[in-house]
Amino acid sequence: MPDMMKQAPTGVKIISIIDYIGGGLGILFGILLMFGSSVLETLIPGWVSANDGGIFTQMFIIFGIIVIIFGVVAILLGRGLWKGKRWARIWNSVFAIFGILGAISNIVSGNFGSIVSLAINGWIAWYLFFNKSAKAFFSA
Repeated sequence: MPDMMKQAPTGVKIISIIDYIGGGLGILFGILLMFGSSVLETLIPGWVSANDGGIFTQMFIIFGIIVIIFGVVAILLGRGLWKGKRWARIWNSVFAIFGILGAISNIVSGNFGSIVSLAINGWIAWYLFFNKSAKAFFSA
């Protein structure tokens, strides 16, 4: 039956792979945050003072967990796109729009490196909203 299933267009596959890579890097970075904070405690004198009760370590662990959750969500979105799920198209579009707004804000603030982010997120939003083969893939 798999050959009877509709193949994802190349652009959808590219966006899905971007989601997979971003999700994997997010999970890796989250793990590094969680365990790296403990390493910093031992390597850098004064990282944790006697008065803060390890608040920096706790903040790194919480932030690491949040980053891991976003990584898992990105992987699920990539898988959903690859399989032609409409919800994945909608959520990827929403996140691309947020990426566009964030990039514009950064560019206005003088961070011209965000032009790359603007271009990538702009292409993703355009492709998922307006490309005929992508629209057909998700409407089937």
